[in-house]
Amino acid sequence: MTEENLKLVIVGHVDHGKSTLIGRLFYDT
Repeated sequence: MTEENLKLVIVGHVDHGKSTLIGRLFYDT
């Protein structure tokens, strides 16, 4: 996972709250 991806996940969480879904995908892999 690159820093850019982390930023996208954080921004997505703040804007849409979907970071939890993306975060889970990263945690599972």
